[in-house]
Amino acid sequence: MDPVRFLVLSDLHAYAGVRTDRSPSLLNFAHYPAEASRRFETCVEIVRQHGPISAILVAGDLSDWADEPALRQAWAQLTRMSAALDAPVLATAGNHDLDSRNLDNPLPNAALMRLKPPFPFGTRESRGTYFSEHHAVHLTQNYVTVSINSAAAHGYRFGGGEEHEHGRFTPDMVDWVRQSLVAAGPLPDVRILLTHHHLAQLPDIDLVEDARAHGSDEMLRMLSGFGDWIVVHGHKHRSWVQYASGGGDAPVLLSASTFSANLDDEMHPGFSERVDHQFHLLEIDHSTAAQDGAWTGGSRGRIFTWSYSGVDWFPSGGGDTLNGISGFGWRVSVSNLAARIRWALTSVREKVSDEWLRAMEPRIEYLTFDDMNRLLRELESGDPAVRHVLREDGTLSELFTDAAHVNPEANDGV
Repeated sequence: MDPVRFLVLSDLHAYAGVRTDRSPSLLNFAHYPAEASRRFETCVEIVRQHGPISAILVAGDLSDWADEPALRQAWAQLTRMSAALDAPVLATAGNHDLDSRNLDNPLPNAALMRLKPPFPFGTRESRGTYFSEHHAVHLTQNYVTVSINSAAAHGYRFGGGEEHEHGRFTPDMVDWVRQSLVAAGPLPDVRILLTHHHLAQLPDIDLVEDARAHGSDEMLRMLSGFGDWIVVHGHKHRSWVQYASGGGDAPVLLSASTFSANLDDEMHPGFSERVDHQFHLLEIDHSTAAQDGAWTGGSRGRIFTWSYSGVDWFPSGGGDTLNGISGFGWRVSVSNLAARIRWALTSVREKVSDEWLRAMEPRIEYLTFDDMNRLLRELESGDPAVRHVLREDGTLSELFTDAAHVNPEANDGV
């Protein structure tokens, strides 16, 4: 069965306000509408080259600081993208999409509720459940997507703190989602939870920020009762993939990068230098289609990522964000895998290709970006040291070790 593909966008932060020295977004509909439109159009051209997609997932913050004219423009662009790709838009709200500081309206979600076609899935039914029970369910034969409003409490105070400072899943929200999943009956293999705030902190940068959705553990534990899930979120502006804490079937967590936001160095010193403007193509293999009899189930697949150069999109080169192609789903001891590869390399001479590595271990393509980097470091630090060559998109091209440590009688040719 063919994989299921989703285009993933997040944190557009579209802007239509007065001219300033620095717009909060590259999507400046007030002064550069043609450039903003081209950003979507070139994205569509790239996605078309990879085949049909099932849906466009938008993980919130369509606008910046509840800018309603920009919100309408961004939604219109996404609607046109939907028509061009023949795929529905499945969205969720971000903290910037709600007037949480009551700047223009006493109802924080008024601008979202006025959107046409209706937010978040283009139907009145989805709008009704999303703004009454703070979630909506899109169910097809191949996949199910649950969009949850982690910013639903924004505009309020609770426990002495401002709710706009973090996301929240209340016990009622967890129970409402549970009821919807029970009512949906048997679920397809591909299950997506779409929300804005992160459910687990990302490593290394911006660690003092504490906007993680409160109630995340309860939501994740509830989901585990309905099979394997992939959580797609935004907010952090940084692309990353990791696993939630818990058992072996803990969900995959995909943090989508910002599509177009200009980051404020005064508020986040050094952060903007380590984050790219990106979009992603999430490709999920069906969990029932084991490729070699060794797969034990669970969601697995690849994430294709493109970064913006200032002129056009190009495959990501990795660094502090995802490579052009990153995997997920194979949870393995990296040190044991490194030992197996090092042992296998003693039977060959000089360089081996990534094809050799995939032939030795087909599941290697399902390693996460972080696990692959750890594997390469483990190989390089061992004895014999195994070096590597990367392509421009950050993916592995070749492996080689010191000639003194390989079998001199090994056959040539790899």
